[in-house]
Amino acid sequence: MLDAAYLLMMAAAPFAPPPSDVIVVTASRTEGSLAGELSVVEAAEIERTQPASLLEVLDDVAGVRAFSTGGAGGRSFVSIRGGEPNFTLVLLDGIRLNDPTNSRGGGFDFFMIDPALVERIEVTRDSVSAVHGSDALAGAINIRLRSPTPGARSLIMRGQAGSEGDTGFGAGLEAGWKGGGVLAAGSWYDSGGLTRGSSLERRQAVSQLRHRLGGYEARLIGLYGHAGRSAFPEDSGGPRLAVNRERETGNAETMAAGLSVRRPSGARIRP
Repeated sequence: MLDAAYLLMMAAAPFAPPPSDVIVVTASRTEGSLAGELSVVEAAEIERTQPASLLEVLDDVAGVRAFSTGGAGGRSFVSIRGGEPNFTLVLLDGIRLNDPTNSRGGGFDFFMIDPALVERIEVTRDSVSAVHGSDALAGAINIRLRSPTPGARSLIMRGQAGSEGDTGFGAGLEAGWKGGGVLAAGSWYDSGGLTRGSSLERRQAVSQLRHRLGGYEARLIGLYGHAGRSAFPEDSGGPRLAVNRERETGNAETMAAGLSVRRPSGARIRP
């Protein structure tokens, strides 16, 4: 028999409703081209270091490991917080530059872009795959080209030469007007004997056109890059230990073009 006091306690106990099986999911709009923990490299820092490629600049960013296997003539890789290079998304003003065939691990050859044309580099060290896809599982790098200021007119020429035979030159044209501007530039670089057993010869051209009309901003970007390289195979032992002194040679070519039309975030219609 049940004790009467026990029955009274059960009657007085509050009724617990059954657990709810409703799951509520909320989200918020991600502002800007990148999200997460962001590091920025400005043009002043790039000009101060005068790098041969953007790898040297990226390697100074906290949490980023940027390197080239086999010297200047090897392949370039960028790892964010230890992630695989093919999980790092690379953008040029929003245009995806990763190799879609995944023939080189999906990574981008950073020797293809002249550092002198870069206004800033934005690096996010968080996974942004929910926004940009699986290519951005480790993080993302957005390279922003120089944008001419209204009324600016300039012709830029430069050259370089090193004691190891490394040479290069470049030329660019910038013009800005009210509501837009144009940038067109090209460069050539040869590493010479800068790295023992490895060489790189790079040709590159970039063009950008921006114009604002009626609250809309149209932007057209084109990129062409060609790199001829030679280096000892990764597992050969390098220039000191390799028994077979034959070096691997190869050519890499990158072409990209993009057209975008934007309108401020407050607009009712935003293409």
